Amino acid sequence: MNRSFHAVVGFWQVHFVSEKAERILNFALRRNLPVWGLCREKDGVSFFISSLRYRHLRAFFESLEEGESLSVRRRGLAGLLYLFRYRVGFFAGLALFFLCLYLSGLVVWSVDVSGHTVESEQAVREKLATLGLRAGVPISGIDTAELSLRLPVEFPEFAYASVNVIGTRAKVEVRHRESLPPEESHKGYVNLVAKHPASIVRYEVLEGTCVVTRAEAVREGQLLISGIREQKNGSFSPVHARGRVFGETERFFTVSVPLEEKSFSFTGREETEKTLSFLGITLPLTGKSRSFEAGEEVLVSFEDAELFGLELPFTVKTLVRAEHIEKTRRITVDRAEKIAYDKYNEYKRGTLSPDYQILSEEMSFSYGEDAVTLQVTLRAVEDIAVEVPFTFYEK
Repeated sequence: MNRSFHAVVGFWQVHFVSEKAERILNFALRRNLPVWGLCREKDGVSFFISSLRYRHLRAFFESLEEGESLSVRRRGLAGLLYLFRYRVGFFAGLALFFLCLYLSGLVVWSVDVSGHTVESEQAVREKLATLGLRAGVPISGIDTAELSLRLPVEFPEFAYASVNVIGTRAKVEVRHRESLPPEESHKGYVNLVAKHPASIVRYEVLEGTCVVTRAEAVREGQLLISGIREQKNGSFSPVHARGRVFGETERFFTVSVPLEEKSFSFTGREETEKTLSFLGITLPLTGKSRSFEAGEEVLVSFEDAELFGLELPFTVKTLVRAEHIEKTRRITVDRAEKIAYDKYNEYKRGTLSPDYQILSEEMSFSYGEDAVTLQVTLRAVEDIAVEVPFTFYEK
């Protein structure tokens, strides 16, 4: 029989102290008793014998001579169980532990909320609880796909929701719906004033009284269309001035583009950290973790632990730190000119009013050792009117 079998059923360690240690070996040889692990000691010899053959060795115990002694010790699983034969509470506690361990993997222990949300995590958890997702519910009864669809329907303030169960934790990622800021509009009485110095080209008055003429030069903030309208009987009444006033404007734009660009590249050096999450307790598997440092790219992944196809309440988190370095490369002058021109087009889109007309663009590039500078003088016809509210008091 192999030693694995002996380790399960148990075996005995025999230590015979005598000047004639070979006596016990000859006794075992005559009776065909297999032994192993034979070791010569200072005062005798020691060896192992199986539990099934040990009873045949007892006859030798009665033939011990003066000065000889023999000690035996039970080994293997059977020996270990023999030591705990009166420890019923130990085995009951062990069985209870494995039962709790099995049951703990069947329920959700925590709900983690992440993503872009203006509400607190607790407020989001309360909304999830109304849909049946909370700590303590059975994992088998959770339909993550259905919850991901129901959450934005039940709560329209969420534009996106994703629910996943990782181990015994429910991972919920939400994104609040982003509403565009309302266009600036003034209720009541308003004037239209100039938002930029210009020379008036034409105007379209829908409501109010125009107080400028064509070819007139106006400054920033000057009144263009008044919200005070004169009646036929000579009285005046306030209105919400509406219309467009187009003027010829002159703008100046300057941008400098460096001839050096910064980029990042990985060095190939990586450091992996693993942590084990069990019942809300996090244990490091690869030593003590450290804080994040500059020059690192961090990748995080989670893996569920399973035993015989059963999901256990263990989650292994793998954190990979990849080192990267910052590199500076020099760009060509043509590339810098293109970047500068793109920024100029972005400036026009964000500055000029709709329906503008460009009259002239005077561009000039200046070149230095470290940068390319674009200077533009722009003449355009655009709507320069902007609303300014006012209050009308009657006496």
